Amino acid sequence: MTDLATVTQSYFQPHITGMAIPSRRPRRDGALDLSRNEMIHPALDPLVKAVLAELAPATVVEYPIYPELIGELADVVGCRPAELEIFPGSDDAIGVIVDAFATRTGSMVLQDPTYPTYRYHAQLRDIEVLSWLPRPGTLLFAAEDARWAMKRTPSTVVVVTDPHGMLGSVLDEEATQELAATAHRYGHLLVVDQCYEAFRGNAGAWRGWDNVLRIGSFSKGAGLAGMRLGYVTGAPPLVDYLRRWRRAAAVSGVTLAVALALCRDHRGELDAIRDDIIDGREWLAGQVVDLEKRLAPLPSNTNFLTVDAGGAEDARRLKEHLAASGVLVQSHAGFASLLRFTAAPISLLHRVVASLRDAPA
Repeated sequence: MTDLATVTQSYFQPHITGMAIPSRRPRRDGALDLSRNEMIHPALDPLVKAVLAELAPATVVEYPIYPELIGELADVVGCRPAELEIFPGSDDAIGVIVDAFATRTGSMVLQDPTYPTYRYHAQLRDIEVLSWLPRPGTLLFAAEDARWAMKRTPSTVVVVTDPHGMLGSVLDEEATQELAATAHRYGHLLVVDQCYEAFRGNAGAWRGWDNVLRIGSFSKGAGLAGMRLGYVTGAPPLVDYLRRWRRAAAVSGVTLAVALALCRDHRGELDAIRDDIIDGREWLAGQVVDLEKRLAPLPSNTNFLTVDAGGAEDARRLKEHLAASGVLVQSHAGFASLLRFTAAPISLLHRVVASLRDAPA
């Protein structure tokens, strides 16, 4: 009989056993948690309860028929069914894209920093990561830097987060077209993470290219983080190939029914919630400036506001002060001076401003 030590030596990869397992922090009772980028709005709970009450029992007891549900969801997403594939969250979509495409190229080009799941899946599969860094002394990713790399790199997978999931910044129309055209010319697959597109309103910027895959999510813009529903859209040949890598029936029929009901039948209420969150984001940015504490809010096209505290130690102290007052925010591993605040309606953010006002200089 083979012992465990032999199995470990024969089958385990040392670089994988040393990796941290992805997990989420426990929640803190009573805190205003602005660290997770979930949808925060008092109208969301009753809306979700109403949607759940409308569900037919068949969505629970019957197997989901994916082609039919994808056809309905395509209308919500704004594409043809042949251009859409679904996954249990955008994290899973990222892993499947890495499996289907990056394992063939052996490399990926990533903005650095970016959403850590990309680097995790690349490391898991021993895929080389080429970093696309912001310009020195700035918080800006220049499209021309990525284009320069694409012209000198063999065919690979290039990932762009737009809006950026840490900074909230977006690429303008000219930059998106130049990136897509350069990737097409030099044989690269361009993966565009648009999980925050509901707060930008310009999802069409990346459409029309047969070498572009777009990742979307119902967590940020539809309040369904707990349901775990993500999707990928792109040219039918790319999506058709990607379907073969999808885990069988990984998305439940209940999840799809809730997403369809919420985004199709209650679209007006959901739009109003998003508008309130955008108003809260802009209000908070203005309040931060008015405090005159050398805090600099960054322009944002997402459901969060990133604030530059001036330095790494300043950010650490401010985060601790906010936590002591019951407000939780997210720090940035790649940009140590930055703190990220999930946006919410103005009525919930007065508590944040009060804590910022009381923060030591």
